[in-house]
Amino acid sequence: MADAEGALKLEWQAPDDRMDGAPLQLSDIAGYRIYIGDSSGQYTKTIDINDAKTNHYLLQDLQVGKEYFVAISTIDKEGRESPKSGEAHMAAAPLTDIQTAESNP
Repeated sequence: MADAEGALKLEWQAPDDRMDGAPLQLSDIAGYRIYIGDSSGQYTKTIDINDAKTNHYLLQDLQVGKEYFVAISTIDKEGRESPKSGEAHMAAAPLTDIQTAESNP
């Protein structure tokens, strides 16, 4: 019997301002970059989301019960990337049929 596929459901909010405090409109955002790794600060995979309105992502093809470290950054329309968010540390849960149906944008 094959191992169950693991997943992590990520959700975030678009930032309201830039690092210098200047306002950041949703129309200024090109997308987001998700960083995933097996240990803190050591990211082995990135996923680019090219839609500013996206505020969730289902990471799939993970090992159930394994701990993952995840951070996200914002990319503006000029290609500038923000610093990474605070790091989330979580274990992958079994992928459900409902999650598969919801899937990613």
